[in-house]
Amino acid sequence: MSIYKTQSGREMSLKLYDAQLEKLDYSCKDVYVHTRFGRTHIVETGNLSGEPLLVFHGGNSTTAYNLLAYRFLLKEFHIYAVDIIGHPGKSDEVNLSPYNYDYGKWASEVITKLGFDKIACFGTSFGGGVLAKLMCIAPEKVKNQY
Repeated sequence: MSIYKTQSGREMSLKLYDAQLEKLDYSCKDVYVHTRFGRTHIVETGNLSGEPLLVFHGGNSTTAYNLLAYRFLLKEFHIYAVDIIGHPGKSDEVNLSPYNYDYGKWASEVITKLGFDKIACFGTSFGGGVLAKLMCIAPEKVKNQY
């Protein structure tokens, strides 16, 4: 079952997504990783020489909108902004339960698939919840120097 009510609604949402990324004035690279929960889309952007930072957006929002709201991060950090699986964006439309640790397991796999043992993380709203679940599952993967 799709998270979108109609195919045209999905297409309009993704068109807006791409338009919002263009407003950043930073180059953006689409990265896809495969986890046991599904295919996950990540936008790589920001200061590519900066500290790597994994960014989780709020629930039923998108990475593109989140990056616009927190664009101040782009100057300092090498951003990996993940489309939370099962939410609007370009990741698989697989709904995970918010009542167990699946989102933490998924986020842990994303970090591993990106090639990191440990990475600084930033999460807003629902994304902060995903980050909390990650801290429960694999705290050793989250840098805590900030």
